[in-house]
Amino acid sequence: MAVYPCDWQPHRYPEPQRSIYVTWTSGDLVQTNKLRLCARHFREAQAVVAEHMALVEENSTLSDFCDECREPRAVGLYAKIYELHSEPDDWAADFCADCSEKVLTHLRVRNGRPMATRTAL
Repeated sequence: MAVYPCDWQPHRYPEPQRSIYVTWTSGDLVQTNKLRLCARHFREAQAVVAEHMALVEENSTLSDFCDECREPRAVGLYAKIYELHSEPDDWAADFCADCSEKVLTHLRVRNGRPMATRTAL
């Protein structure tokens, strides 16, 4: 087992990693960051996701308004949560620019590793 640094708060942990992939879309921009987390900080990140986002289900729809403040939607936010020994859970929410920045900061996404940035053609 490798010893990884936790992306939530800089410390090492000798246990299986848990990952959360956070993707946000704004206009033509799509950005994904991977958060590699220790067990304790994984639970904290899960709580943040559950507080601000909803599980994606078969009948999930996009909104034209922010899920937090009802301002016009500017950002779509998605989280894929990989718990040990289970299938990933998909979460999503729509936010205005201000609320998306608050949630992304609360999730400490900038501490993670950028996986992909794309723009629509």
